[in-house]
Amino acid sequence: MDFSDACQKLGIVDKRKITLAKLDIIFCAANTNPVAPDVNSSKLMMRFEFFEALLRLAVLMYKDTKITQTYAEAFQMLISEVIKPNYDWVPWQEWRDLELWTLEVNDLFYANLEHIRRIYHSYFTVIKKFFSKEDAHRLFLRDTDLKITEKDFYLAYGTSKMTISKET
Repeated sequence: MDFSDACQKLGIVDKRKITLAKLDIIFCAANTNPVAPDVNSSKLMMRFEFFEALLRLAVLMYKDTKITQTYAEAFQMLISEVIKPNYDWVPWQEWRDLELWTLEVNDLFYANLEHIRRIYHSYFTVIKKFFSKEDAHRLFLRDTDLKITEKDFYLAYGTSKMTISKET
């Protein structure tokens, strides 16, 4: 999901004169790394950039309009008045427990483990011994015929990197 879509789903657009153009400016400002511009995709935000974008949004909505005086108050207000009441919470952990971490999936995985390893290692080189986001992108969108969209790829990739609150 992109930043503008998320803000629209939260009801932020048109609230206190927040337009899609302003959201695009916030996204671009937060998603800029002048020190290492090639490190981050122009389409994806790293976690710290996402928080920066939320803070910029909170400042625009609450601090610049004099509703709050501090950045912390503006950020807290955004969370309590906009994000919490409007966020469509998805029970990812429950999905993992009920659908992903099952004996059936485990058996399927182990039955195909050698093939999975062969594909995985085909992306390595003599000096590159890791599987990058770019490798995953190439695997799922170019090297196979899975018929998933780029947006779905990024959602799945981002979800695979999510912190799991109950994980030990």
